[in-house]
Amino acid sequence: MHELEKILEEVKSSAVYAEVKGGYGAVCLPVGAIERIINKHMNGNAHCGECSRRKWYQKGFEDGKKSKEKWIPVEERLPEEKTNPVTQDFYEYQVTAKFQDIEDIRNYKFGNGHWWHGPGIVDQYVVAWLPRPDPYRKEG
Repeated sequence: MHELEKILEEVKSSAVYAEVKGGYGAVCLPVGAIERIINKHMNGNAHCGECSRRKWYQKGFEDGKKSKEKWIPVEERLPEEKTNPVTQDFYEYQVTAKFQDIEDIRNYKFGNGHWWHGPGIVDQYVVAWLPRPDPYRKEG
């Protein structure tokens, strides 16, 4: 079986079906779980060794594990726009905010192409952000 087919099969078998508004259904799987599945299959795949997508995906990963803190400058890229399925609010990220000569770590939400603190847009202060960690999972 081609590696991509293996990845898709594992994603499907790990997903949970959920009903959403209007009688429609959705297959749900945390992004972190999908990342682990893809990473597991790509590490041993010599055919993707020079693939630019693989290099982008593995950025911030060492030995198949996400590095503890890998700040991503906002000039490099912004997080994906995601909505929390429970609260229907934008996800919150830990950011480095710069106020004149002072840098501080804050928690701001990202959505609609902007960083938010309460009802206000704070794009001008955010210089870098951390990806959201995977939820705790009991080992064994």
